[in-house]
Amino acid sequence: MPIALSRKDLWLLVLLTVLWGINWPVMKVGVRQFPSLSFRTLCMVGGVLLFAAIVRAQGKSLRIEREHWREVFMLGLTNMTIWYVLSIYAVKLLSSGRAAILGYTMPGWVAIFGWLIERRSGSAAVVAVALAGAVAGMALAAFVGPAELSAGGNGMALALLAAWAVPDLRLLY
Repeated sequence: MPIALSRKDLWLLVLLTVLWGINWPVMKVGVRQFPSLSFRTLCMVGGVLLFAAIVRAQGKSLRIEREHWREVFMLGLTNMTIWYVLSIYAVKLLSSGRAAILGYTMPGWVAIFGWLIERRSGSAAVVAVALAGAVAGMALAAFVGPAELSAGGNGMALALLAAWAVPDLRLLY
C-alpha cells in the first residue's frame, strides 16, 4: 500500500535530503578549520541544544526512565561516540563522498551480523544472495586504485569500523 505524502511532507523530504547530502562536505571543510574532535563536539553540542529546544517547544520532556538507562548508554556509545569519532577521522582522510558511502554501509552490516546470529531457515538462500549483493556493493564503494590505497587505506578502515561498530555492539544488549 503506497504512502500518500502531502505537499508539506514532500518539501520536508527534499529539505532533509539536501541537508543530509551537504552534511559530509561541510564536515570535510570543518575538519580543515578545526581539530577533528573539537569540530565534532561543537556539532554535537549544537545538535543537542537544538533538539532540546524543539522538544521543550513541543511541551515534552527529555527525562529517561531508569529502566532504559543501559539501553540509552549503549546507543550513545555505539551510535554517537564510536560512530562520530571514527567517521570524523575517516572524512579527514578520505573524500567526503567516499567516507559517506563507506559509513552508510551500516545497514548491510546490520543484515550480515543479524544473519550470522539468527541464521533463519527457509529464507536463508534469499538472504544470502541479498547479502552477497550488499557486500559486492560495499567492496566496489571501498575500492581505490593502488596509488590512492596508501593515502586512503586508513580512512577506509576508520569509515568501515564506524559502520561496523553500530550494529556489532548493539548485538550485546
